Amino acid sequence: MSSTIRVEPITIGDELLLGIRENAHLTYLGTQLSHHGVEPAANLVIRDNPEDIRSFFFDSWKRSDLIITTGGLGPTTDDITRESIAEAFGEKLVFDPTIELALKERFSQLGRPMPENNLRQCYRPENAEVLQNPFGTAPGLLLQKDGKMLVMLPGPAREMHPMFEQVVVPRLQKEGLFPEIDCYIQIRTAGIGESALVEKVQHLFEGKESLVVGYCAHAGMVDLRLSSLDGEVLTEQDLHNLADACRDTIGED
Repeated sequence: MSSTIRVEPITIGDELLLGIRENAHLTYLGTQLSHHGVEPAANLVIRDNPEDIRSFFFDSWKRSDLIITTGGLGPTTDDITRESIAEAFGEKLVFDPTIELALKERFSQLGRPMPENNLRQCYRPENAEVLQNPFGTAPGLLLQKDGKMLVMLPGPAREMHPMFEQVVVPRLQKEGLFPEIDCYIQIRTAGIGESALVEKVQHLFEGKESLVVGYCAHAGMVDLRLSSLDGEVLTEQDLHNLADACRDTIGED
């Protein structure tokens, strides 16, 4: 169940480390995972370097149950995630004609010829499953090995976000890694300090071992986060009831 799995997202791309682009992938995946009762244990940001991808990925794989990577699945020379992780696994890359067909159909719908370099995207690790991408050219990949799971997603948000919600989440629910309920509620307060908030609500959480409570203070406000690590012990309705009790206790703040 989700309460026992360790998840580490890995965001790949020089632009993230150089500050050219904000790492919005981590913000998105953190929010999504929280709603499904999973707290990311760590996030790795890795440059587009094959040696670094192999080394950091392998370390993460040893300690994790689920890894989600973003980026590096495109057709250009700096898109090396697929090749680097396949090498880390000792997996042979194989050409998948079903990916080629999907690519040709997509370019046909766009009314454009398919560049030759897009054929790089037709390769996958031999034991990987293809995750369809209706929103771009880079297919996602899923690999199960040693009782663990790797999900590889493309970098562009317009592709990655709907793929995660429409393809990955149902699959993880089917595998029993995600519960089928919303496991996360946030309560926003204003006019009360963080320590005073803790004193007001802490008694409501006693004896609820599957509950994760978090506080986040920012300009004039404090957010209270309630997450269930086991949707069977603490249900979605339990979370809503607890949030209502917090609201009543906090009062006008």
